[in-house]
Amino acid sequence: MRFVTPAFMFATAAFVWWYNANHTGRVVMLPFIEVLVPSTEGDPARQGEVSAWIFAGLGVVFLLRAIWATVRSNQLREEMMDGLD
Repeated sequence: MRFVTPAFMFATAAFVWWYNANHTGRVVMLPFIEVLVPSTEGDPARQGEVSAWIFAGLGVVFLLRAIWATVRSNQLREEMMDGLD
């Protein structure tokens, strides 16, 4: 279950990128993206691109956290098993 959120974020990034590349005249983007990245103000295509990158970046962060939690839980499990010997 730890890897569901990263997978969802990567899937969302892929969908946003795909939709924006294949549908001219329409753009999927995060609301208020121009507040986060002022250089995108007035450029919907760039706003959509930055939105996809934000989702991908969140996916990387959540993936690293899931990997860290998995490694940590395995270490704790081994320490508990060593304590039983």
